[in-house]
Amino acid sequence: MTLHVPAASINSYKTTAPWSKFGKVVSIEGGSEPSTPKCGTPTISYADGTLTFGSDTEGAEFVSDITDNDIKKHYDATITLEAAYHISVYATKPGYENSDTAEATLYWVKANGTISTGINAAKMRGVVATQSDGMVTLSGLDSDEPVTFYTGDGKMVGRVKAINGTASMAVKAGEVVIARFGDSSIKMAVK
Repeated sequence: MTLHVPAASINSYKTTAPWSKFGKVVSIEGGSEPSTPKCGTPTISYADGTLTFGSDTEGAEFVSDITDNDIKKHYDATITLEAAYHISVYATKPGYENSDTAEATLYWVKANGTISTGINAAKMRGVVATQSDGMVTLSGLDSDEPVTFYTGDGKMVGRVKAINGTASMAVKAGEVVIARFGDSSIKMAVK
């Protein structure tokens, strides 16, 4: 749907809800609408029990949504817990178009005997997995913790050590990748 507004106010309408949800915002006077820069797509990282979002757009604010398949009504006698939070976030700033949405998954996995936070802090820790531009990145690891990446059929892709709690590996789109670290592993379908 197209929203027609005064030319002097076009950027305000594009960045203010509910008007920003219109598919197209154009000037009543006609002509082309001024170009609006787009916020940088956020990064998502995890360390010391805290999710952190960042963007190349200085002063951007972040709108996030965190869901968990475990948090819903259940009507069965048994419930299989997934222990994973699905995270999506975009950056917004007045005078800018909203960024593309970044996605990640926060997995609760066995701790390595180190101090951790989260569910049953003595035994569990959180590790966030993100994908972007052919890279899979894990954050929330211990410093120098080795991570081995495998294809879905068990072939080793590579091995890296976490730097400042983060490890990354280049992977092919469309592949299933397994990241193994300590006694835990995470399986991901790479988009």
